[in-house]
Amino acid sequence: MPVNATDSYLNTRISTMTSRLQPAAWFQQVAQAESVKTDEILLQLALFDDLQPEDHLEPETVMLQAFLYEFKILLRPMKGQARRLLLQWIRRVELRNLKTILHGALLLHKPLEELRSGMLRIGDLETLPFKELLQADDILEMLRILDKTGYASMARQARHLFEEHNDPFFVNASIDQRYFNDLVVSFRWMSDIDQSWLHKLFGPLIDRHNLIWLMRYRFTYGLKPAETWYLLSPGGYHLPSSRLYSLVNLDSQERVLEQLPMALKNIIGDTRNLFDIELLLESANEHITWSIQKKQESVITRTLAWLILREKQLLRTRGILKGKQLSLGSELVSYAMGLEH
Repeated sequence: MPVNATDSYLNTRISTMTSRLQPAAWFQQVAQAESVKTDEILLQLALFDDLQPEDHLEPETVMLQAFLYEFKILLRPMKGQARRLLLQWIRRVELRNLKTILHGALLLHKPLEELRSGMLRIGDLETLPFKELLQADDILEMLRILDKTGYASMARQARHLFEEHNDPFFVNASIDQRYFNDLVVSFRWMSDIDQSWLHKLFGPLIDRHNLIWLMRYRFTYGLKPAETWYLLSPGGYHLPSSRLYSLVNLDSQERVLEQLPMALKNIIGDTRNLFDIELLLESANEHITWSIQKKQESVITRTLAWLILREKQLLRTRGILKGKQLSLGSELVSYAMGLEH
């Protein structure tokens, strides 16, 4: 399929699939409802438009199956670097399974069957040898197994930090850092127009990740500036590497917030609670993503914007349904899901 025909197809496809995204008011209404029917909620999210899931599956599994199927629909016509970038982005799902093994098997020593049931089944998108990883006796063995995979560079960094600090926290942090780093590297092979739009989409997401984790690393976990700097990711929009370098050397959260660029100060305002700051940044980023997914200048960016919004909304739905199941109050559910920002 010629490039322009591919772009035309994907733009048309995404325009059609945009109707599956719900406005914030819809989630607020679901969160505040005294009772909800799960099947009706999943139907309103158009989860059955392309795929009829198997019977008797948990809602979370139905949502994951539908999301992965939608991802494959958008991946299918992609070629070359755009296809590789999309596959790089979806690694985030596989990395959740890796963290499940790290936390559940190697730290909490949960039974294998319990771990398997909690892992996301991603079918032919899976690249890691999870059967072998589940048998690992310790973190270093897990990292040796990863040495033989596409995550070898991440494993080397994680091993260096783990051997230096003897703390699995650094392994977890390395997973996040290398994911964003590899994603940003993938942008360099795209056209100038695509790179510009990708930076507009992912730059603010990386800003949020870096700012929140900079303050956690420095002032919650007590890491040194150099250790913190090493765990942050390049590619931020308002917080390029030069700005981050100056922020990690500050001695308090208040000073960090005072030294932020005005664009971020305007979002955060007087808020000082870290979780509330994260919610404010996520809300601002969601508005940016909504705007970008309406633009047709960069099809790969528009595709990723739609996928980010879709994943966000399915995770929000899962959180609301779980809150209802646990009989949590609607105000608490709305707050936790970021619906009040």
